[in-house]
Amino acid sequence: VHVLTTSGSTAMPLAVNRSAIAVYFWNVFTLREAIWHGYDLSGKLAAIRIDWQRPAGTTGLYAKRYENWGPPFAAIYPTGPAAVLDVRHCTIADQAKWLHDEAPSHLVGFGVNLKVLARYCMEHGIRVPSLRTVYSQGEVLGDAARAACREAWGVEAVDNYSAVEAGQLAFQCPEH
Repeated sequence: VHVLTTSGSTAMPLAVNRSAIAVYFWNVFTLREAIWHGYDLSGKLAAIRIDWQRPAGTTGLYAKRYENWGPPFAAIYPTGPAAVLDVRHCTIADQAKWLHDEAPSHLVGFGVNLKVLARYCMEHGIRVPSLRTVYSQGEVLGDAARAACREAWGVEAVDNYSAVEAGQLAFQCPEH
């Protein structure tokens, strides 16, 4: 068992215990969803989320690059590279520039942030032609966010509802 902290998106952040079996099922469900939706794992993955590995006390833009998508994907399949931008302490303008510069095939982020980012990209003429999938996690992806992703990037966003304290809760059907 190890301790994790929630993002606090619906209230205040919480410290929760997670067992190895919970991590196992999270990974299995994550792989199942990727296969179900037919994701091309060879492309570059960009994630805009909280980076719990960020050193304490750092401020401003904090991003990292990786050779692969990491667990659970890279343990089973060959993947493309990955990049992570910590959503804390950076502006939407920072995120849009980072996204454009990284030119990923896949984007993962929180639904509300994806909506604001997509609208910012539209308003400022920022294009990301490499983008093939947008994947929301951690909160419900609303219709406005879906429409913004479609208009800004020409892709249909896929929703996944998950929580650190409960794991994978719901997946969007690839047909509906």
